[in-house]
Amino acid sequence: MIRLTVGQYSYLDIEPISALWWQVTSVYRVVGVMVGDMVRKTTRGYEVFRDLDDKYPNVVLPNRCTLTDEEE
Repeated sequence: MIRLTVGQYSYLDIEPISALWWQVTSVYRVVGVMVGDMVRKTTRGYEVFRDLDDKYPNVVLPNRCTLTDEEE
């Protein structure tokens, strides 16, 4: 499981789908993000899309978010 920590008490659990995309598997206190959303990393930050066909992200999370690989 990979965890994208947004703040002290807010994070997303994500799993890789391809080299560029992750899918959200659980959300804890991150407004505007739902399970099943797609995430990608850009120079702008972590962009969250509802669907891969969307032209614009639903939410953009800042670059200061930390990405960690959590061993279960």
